Amino acid sequence: MVPLLAFLLGVLILVIELALDLGSEFATDGATIVSLKTASLRVVSLAPILWVLFSLSYARGDWRREFKVWSPVFGAFGLVALGSLLVPSDWLVQRVINLKEGEIVFALAGAGKLVHLSLLLACILVLLNLERTLRGAVGTARWRIKYVVFGVAIIFATRIYTCTQVLVFGAMDPGLQQLDGFALLLGCGIVGFGLMRQGVQRIEVYPSRSVIQGSVTLVLAGLYLLIVGGMAELLSWSGAEAVFPIEAFVLLVALPLLAALFYSERLRQRIRLFVSRHFGRAHFNYREIWSDFGGNAGSTLDRETFCRGLSEWVSQLFQALSVAVWIYEPDNQAFVAEGSTSGAREQHASSSRDREVAVAARDALLQGGMPVELKESDEEPWRQFLKSLVTQRFETGRMPVCVPLICHEELLGVLFVADRVSRMALSMEELDLMKCIGDQAGRHLLNIRLSEQLLRSKELEAFQAMSTFFVHDLKNVAFTLSLMLENLPKRFEDPEFRRDALQSIDRTVRRIQGLIANLGLVRQQLELNVREVDLNELLRTTLKGLDPTVQQLVQSDLNPLPPARVDPDQMQSVVVNLLLNARDAVDGIGSIRLESRADNGWAVVSVSDTGPGMTGEFIQRSLFRPFRTTKKNGVGVGLFHARKVIEAHQGRIEVRSKPGEGTVFLLHIPIENS
Repeated sequence: MVPLLAFLLGVLILVIELALDLGSEFATDGATIVSLKTASLRVVSLAPILWVLFSLSYARGDWRREFKVWSPVFGAFGLVALGSLLVPSDWLVQRVINLKEGEIVFALAGAGKLVHLSLLLACILVLLNLERTLRGAVGTARWRIKYVVFGVAIIFATRIYTCTQVLVFGAMDPGLQQLDGFALLLGCGIVGFGLMRQGVQRIEVYPSRSVIQGSVTLVLAGLYLLIVGGMAELLSWSGAEAVFPIEAFVLLVALPLLAALFYSERLRQRIRLFVSRHFGRAHFNYREIWSDFGGNAGSTLDRETFCRGLSEWVSQLFQALSVAVWIYEPDNQAFVAEGSTSGAREQHASSSRDREVAVAARDALLQGGMPVELKESDEEPWRQFLKSLVTQRFETGRMPVCVPLICHEELLGVLFVADRVSRMALSMEELDLMKCIGDQAGRHLLNIRLSEQLLRSKELEAFQAMSTFFVHDLKNVAFTLSLMLENLPKRFEDPEFRRDALQSIDRTVRRIQGLIANLGLVRQQLELNVREVDLNELLRTTLKGLDPTVQQLVQSDLNPLPPARVDPDQMQSVVVNLLLNARDAVDGIGSIRLESRADNGWAVVSVSDTGPGMTGEFIQRSLFRPFRTTKKNGVGVGLFHARKVIEAHQGRIEVRSKPGEGTVFLLHIPIENS
């Protein structure tokens, strides 16, 4: 609350100063102009107190303690402000008329110069405090505050320039006041952008007091004042004083930009990487490296084997004693140690807080994309979490580096490299190579995951197909048993019926036993128990075992056939399925025809009906595919299974159908010794 209030009041004072200065430019009365200029100086004398308070409290966690240390400074600024409010106007401003140019120049009196001197010192202190805050912040904290700091820095860097101009020349130039207004507008815009970028969040930074040593602000301020003094002396000697303000302003703008670049860690890292990549001599034989990667780590589709091989390969490549691969599991929001140079598989991030930090680590690694060197001074929770993974796996874990394994903007895992031989620091070339290895490993891990998903999908599909076949055959068996039970009370006294019923029960039991025996054959091809069979007799037996209502619809025309070697049970299930499908198609108002004939070495069995028929598109795309059916209570595997049986007999199945013209199924079965 204090930094926000100080910022708003400080901006308000600068805006009021700007308004009074603009009013003095448009005023025509000399006394009014002097009073407005005097009021402007009295108002701006309050600015040092508010802005130094803002720079001391913004994003600081210990600003109240620091405020006590800085109380003499606030007292000095307060005395200057109080004095400027109490002294007469002519102690602040003296009006001087420039007859040659036709304009009014306001020369500063002693109190006016003191106000500008206090403002100059306040500008330096504000920049010094903000630099201290920025240097004390790390990671996301620096990312959140840097645009606010840069916006305020532009305002007060410009003020340093204008104040030095006023103090050097002892007069206030309207052009300098316009420059202050432009800097205020630009700085507030950058501050607003920073607030929109990260929102208004409470940030607490505890900068070290020793950070003032080697301060960029002090160095730049000293350089600026030294260069300005030298330029003023040089230009006075050469007679080119007119261009001095322009050159000084260019210098002023260049110095803050250099300071901003100095604090850009990403830019510094990219420059080092660019120089290492394009101007340094390569220390690795990259052709051999990628050949080894493809031949060792990247030659398996087993995740555990790949991670173990990757850790061993990276350990040899970078001469690191401790290398581990942790896989990120998005479903559990946890990291799992899959392979390392020591230790067993183990899961981390089990509590809700650990999962939150694991997600934060994932987001940070995805945003950066580069290897992260984990240092002892790191305070961000996600960095501490990553360091805990290293120490959990290895006892020492000195100088650890975390390499994200990323593919398609998804974090697949992380690779930790620590305990290098002789504690050698990683060069930029080695970090760049680690990133390339991380990208390649991420692609391979994604390939392994997709392969595992495909394998599970095929296993599930095979299980579903097997279970559906089983259910389908059980339906046919159940139909046979229900038909027998339905006729049992009526014809129980008939000895021939009882004999046929016992035979039917025996066949049914053997059929069920065969189905149970085939449950374990999910991944095997269909196995046939073939023997020499009279196909016409098999067709008559099949037809006789059907419901009488179905028998009444079927007209048979069985021509003589040579013996054929088939599996009678499987072949019977195919014919039953075709006849029942035909029964459903005619729906009791049509006819079904069962025929057999010999045709050039083939036994051709046809089942035709006068039903509604099928479209060519349905026959081509759906008829023989599993789980595709037009029947209300069907499962869509009968014809798929029928074709597998016929093809297992080295035969083929054909279908001829048109909408409104019925359907014909043709079974072509090879005839023995034909």
